[in-house]
Amino acid sequence: MGVIGLDRVAPGVRSLGFWLGRAYWRRGIMIEALRTALHWCFTKGGVARIDSGAYLDNPGSRRIHALLGFEEGAPCTIHSKARGEAAPGVTLTLTREDWTPTP
Repeated sequence: MGVIGLDRVAPGVRSLGFWLGRAYWRRGIMIEALRTALHWCFTKGGVARIDSGAYLDNPGSRRIHALLGFEEGAPCTIHSKARGEAAPGVTLTLTREDWTPTP
């Protein structure tokens, strides 16, 4: 169905990646799963900041990041195993202080 990865970059910092099969898009599944993962990270996981990236040609991913409170940063290039090449993207960051928990 999909996957969420939160790799440890440094103490208190994680790198977020996620993927959801096309058959499950537009059902709210990924945003709900990510809200749960972020809640754990910021309340129990000792995480202070989560970094991520999104391809410029993936508005769905950028929309999910925005809904979760991530701030867009600098342009970047992101390697994609699925595409077999690098593609233009944007960095995104969410800190514990900027995170808004959802009930």
